[in-house]
Amino acid sequence: MTISMKIPSRELGSYFGYGLGQCFSFGLVGSFINYFYTDVLGISALAASTIFLVARA
Repeated sequence: MTISMKIPSRELGSYFGYGLGQCFSFGLVGSFINYFYTDVLGISALAASTIFLVARA
């Protein structure tokens, strides 16, 4: 038996806005760190992506 519930539009918009802001800020910081690693520190893109992979794991 499945129970169907309607999520109010205001609550749905709140969760959407939170997720959008979180993804935007994470992408902005990630892009800056990627630029810093490759252009300022001078490491390769492969090394920078490995650092991101290890940090996420």
